[in-house]
Amino acid sequence: MAFASGVIWFLGQNERGVRALDAALVQTPLRTLRVEQRPYFTFATYYAWAGRTDKARAMLAQYDADVRDSSLRILLSPGYHSALGEIALAEKKAPDAVREFWKSDSLPDGPAGECAWCVSVNIGRAYDVANQPDSAIAYFERFLNGLSPARQSADASYLAGLRRRLGELYEAKGDNQRAATNYLAFIELWKNADAALQPQVQEARKRLARLKDIGGK
Repeated sequence: MAFASGVIWFLGQNERGVRALDAALVQTPLRTLRVEQRPYFTFATYYAWAGRTDKARAMLAQYDADVRDSSLRILLSPGYHSALGEIALAEKKAPDAVREFWKSDSLPDGPAGECAWCVSVNIGRAYDVANQPDSAIAYFERFLNGLSPARQSADASYLAGLRRRLGELYEAKGDNQRAATNYLAFIELWKNADAALQPQVQEARKRLARLKDIGGK
């Protein structure tokens, strides 16, 4: 599944990623795994990233049919709501996405995980889809400023793209200094990335050069 998530999330090769996800399910049907080990929500999330909300919803329907234990469902509820948030986001239903992402952040007895700030990046993504740049920036910055060792996995998925998007949002607002700071951070993160990712780095370099030209005039 790591291959599928990579080609979808970082390269935007959605059809290729969906084929990989479908093949993984054929190779290892979820019902062959112990119920608590079945990655229903991971598959649903990746399908949603690829725009295949039909397949994402089918995964959640399979979960609803397979997992009946109420105690286990409570423990798994953060992942369920996170997947629903990704589906809503893919369907451009930003208010629904915000609501589901917030639900994914907690259990009845407290936080769902050790990273109190990690949900901020998803809330920011939802506001970005809703064309509310100020709110998107606020939540993206909240994620950047959070301190927790547990956010390392979130950084691996989100940090580079978040820096690039913040650069674009600040540039659109005319805040060239903050735009340049974020473009530079993105370039530094991906300067040695695989060749398939380098066009994104080159685009950031062009935007940064344009900002420097504007600043020099």
